[in-house]
Amino acid sequence: MAEPVTLAVLGAAVLTEGITFLYGQATELLKRRRERKDQAALVTPAADDPVLAGRLEPVPVDERVLEERDEELITLTERLGSYVHGIRPVDPANTELIAQVEALRSLLELAYRQRITFRGEEREPAGSQVDVVATAKRVDGLLVAARIDSVRGGRVNVDVDVEEVGETGTVYGFQGRTLGG
Repeated sequence: MAEPVTLAVLGAAVLTEGITFLYGQATELLKRRRERKDQAALVTPAADDPVLAGRLEPVPVDERVLEERDEELITLTERLGSYVHGIRPVDPANTELIAQVEALRSLLELAYRQRITFRGEEREPAGSQVDVVATAKRVDGLLVAARIDSVRGGRVNVDVDVEEVGETGTVYGFQGRTLGG
């Protein structure tokens, strides 16, 4: 969900709340994942937090993202802990901090399959729009960039770039039933 950095325009108070929100979401996600054995799939907690511009909808978490990027999620969460606990001051001009917050938000957006937008940011509201980018040199099987079996709102943007589709290859940018209500 790459886009221009919007967090740097937020004031320190909203940025602090945003960092705390992301830290809490990531920590809870990591804890629930670690404790989960044969339970049902993890679900994004519905979040109607005042720091958000919009609302996160309760949807299944993308387990593949957690599996492939859990060390990165842990590292980013640990790095932001000192800001959450007031050990370090939050400064919107700190480009390293902004980059870490953006990276954590991007990971959570991938796992939650929805935007996380803070009040005061100029971007789509939280809970809306899923952006998918898929790049492949060659496809000889099936490539589905976005498969949706319900959502009832929001938008999906799919960008698929395939250099070559083999004789047995099939590429779908979007496949599924229902997106909007």
